Amino acid sequence: MHPARRPVVTEAMYLAMERASDIKHEYRGAELWAMAGASPRHNRLAARCIAELDGALREGDCVPLGSDQRVHVPASGDYCYPDVTVICGEVHYHPEDPDSITNPRLIVEVLSRSTEKDDRGTKFEEYRSIESLGEYVLVWQDRVKVEIRRRESQKRWTIEELGAGDVIELRSVGATLRVDAVYDGAFRLKGDDLDPARG
Repeated sequence: MHPARRPVVTEAMYLAMERASDIKHEYRGAELWAMAGASPRHNRLAARCIAELDGALREGDCVPLGSDQRVHVPASGDYCYPDVTVICGEVHYHPEDPDSITNPRLIVEVLSRSTEKDDRGTKFEEYRSIESLGEYVLVWQDRVKVEIRRRESQKRWTIEELGAGDVIELRSVGATLRVDAVYDGAFRLKGDDLDPARG
């Protein structure tokens, strides 16, 4: 993700521009950030997360959504496009933008060299301010590693690290996934050397 090199814009300007744009932008700190392309491995991991979540959540009222789903962070006024978002029950939309949801229950980000620091730091600070969010899942793409950040109370979050052979317990949505299933096929992609210029 790279700065779009535009002047500071208002939230209303951002929403109007995003509706007319062929390129997705995140809106953070009154600045636009163009969403860069991702590596094949990144895309494979995101797709596997959606597939595994879809199967695990099929009987309930929770639904996984892909990276085109815009999420509004009410506390900061920012807008982001997580790799995977899970919503449960009634969907709450931003009053000025019917394409932006405000009540995700679970968010998954696949880490890239260019975004890892932000995803684990500033972006987590933004996401954790969303009252409905129960868990934030980080998936590494250069090794088999999953980190779950789980809300235990209003001010307390815990961190659980998992690896090959482990089970991912997603309490916020009542689902369990296998780490090995999430990584299925991710390292069979030939020539994917995790170019740092790509996500």
